[in-house]
Amino acid sequence: MTQQSAFDWSFESPLDAQAEEVIWEQFFGTTVEHIPNPTRKPYFDFYKAELSKLRMGQRSKDRALQQLAIRGQREILEIGRILQDHKDSPRKDTLAAVKSILPCDATDEAVSRTVELTVRVSLMVDMKRTANSFTSPDEPDGQWNDGQSLAQFVRGLFPRSDDASDAKDRKTNGQTFTAAFLVNVCRLSIVFTNNLGEHLKLERGKRELRIFPLKACLFAMEKNQENPIVPKSVLKETIQTLNILFPLDDPATVAMMKAEARTFHFEKPFDMPQTVDDLISGHWGDRLLALYNVYSSPAGTWTQLFKDTRNPQLYWTFWLAFAIFVLTVLSTVATIIQTVYSVKTYYEVY
Repeated sequence: MTQQSAFDWSFESPLDAQAEEVIWEQFFGTTVEHIPNPTRKPYFDFYKAELSKLRMGQRSKDRALQQLAIRGQREILEIGRILQDHKDSPRKDTLAAVKSILPCDATDEAVSRTVELTVRVSLMVDMKRTANSFTSPDEPDGQWNDGQSLAQFVRGLFPRSDDASDAKDRKTNGQTFTAAFLVNVCRLSIVFTNNLGEHLKLERGKRELRIFPLKACLFAMEKNQENPIVPKSVLKETIQTLNILFPLDDPATVAMMKAEARTFHFEKPFDMPQTVDDLISGHWGDRLLALYNVYSSPAGTWTQLFKDTRNPQLYWTFWLAFAIFVLTVLSTVATIIQTVYSVKTYYEVY
């Protein structure tokens, strides 16, 4: 690990460039693929926000920071290393290894909360069922059981689709199945989430689509870690979904990303498969199908009718009908004006 001398690693100290390098190397690695510093910024914005939450609360005893078994950031890095080394050990053995570096008076609850924080900032995964994560009974529960290893727990959060039969003959239109199209035409709104487990989650009642945007973290883990805790197939397929939904050469996507102040569509890799059909049987298959159902639904608003080019025949039929309607209205107005003018002329003459 890179040496760090000036930074004191307290929760109150703002991160400097050297500290960020140490954290990045510990969580994501730099041995094979070096990720440029600018593309790391979204991750460290997330990291700093998580630490800020720990200090929230009017009274010090109510703050989440007081419920942890650590008092500085260096312990987070040490626990992250332990979790990686013990990823295939049962939870109780992993927690015992974590306890060995903590104060002897640390409670089990404090240790569990500390591990949850470490998993959240190192793997971008929430370990508890919350209002913002695994709310559907059909989705994996974010609870790490005693008999499970951490690797088993994480794999369980990303099951492969087992019901993609209705998509076998379905071919998506790669030109329009994009996040920008879903926003501009299908009237969805994008909510960016730092919880990988929420990626592509569709809140139908709110018409919200959750997107995990930390592409640089996924790429770094996939390239730099021989056996990452998050399966490589999950990392690769998540990157593929980002490449599909946010194509670099789509003007509408570029405009939307500029408005959102996001740049991950400019980040490599770009050489992965670019079709939804390749991913239907993967980890995100069920959510992709749900999203595709929204995409393929008939236009339901005037905005969709005006912008929807998925079906050229229907699109031009609508515009032809609209043109005929406009011409009919203009003709009717002209006829009325002509009639009024004729009547007026008649009375003026007679």
